[in-house]
Amino acid sequence: MQFKAEYISLEDRLRLRIRKGETEFLVWLTRRYTKLLLEVLEKVSDATEDKTEESEQKKEAVATERKKEAIKSFKRAAALKEADFKTKYKETPAERPLGEQPMLVSRINYSAEEDGKVKLNLISPEGKSVNINITQEIVFMLIKLLGETSEKAEWGLGDRAASITTASGKAEVDKGLLH
Repeated sequence: MQFKAEYISLEDRLRLRIRKGETEFLVWLTRRYTKLLLEVLEKVSDATEDKTEESEQKKEAVATERKKEAIKSFKRAAALKEADFKTKYKETPAERPLGEQPMLVSRINYSAEEDGKVKLNLISPEGKSVNINITQEIVFMLIKLLGETSEKAEWGLGDRAASITTASGKAEVDKGLLH
């Protein structure tokens, strides 16, 4: 699965391209829905980490809040270190089940699954939707991708995405691409 986010100044929106094999979905994210999506991704990253930690806590004593934050930070850094931000987005023709024009997102549904994956459903005003299942690592990468793209848009979201870096402390994003 590949993701590419671009700020389109004429629309004042982010265009998110989601590619699964030979199928591509195009969605528009307004500033408001970019902010909401970032909040959702932060929330589910916390929820999936909490579920993992709950099972571990049954075996061990309850971890302190500081330890939880350190573990969370380490997991994010490890996921981002392994992320491939350099592979170019596959630009070959793809089937677009929702059409050639991006779908405007007007509602977001999500759930954190027991296995740590996240089900994300982006819905248009007409009821069209894009459903994706993503791992916690991809959640972290999407936070970074959307955060940096919204920063380029100068939307001033003030989210934590801008502070997420790789283990070396350097952001490594190539033109808003996530692979």
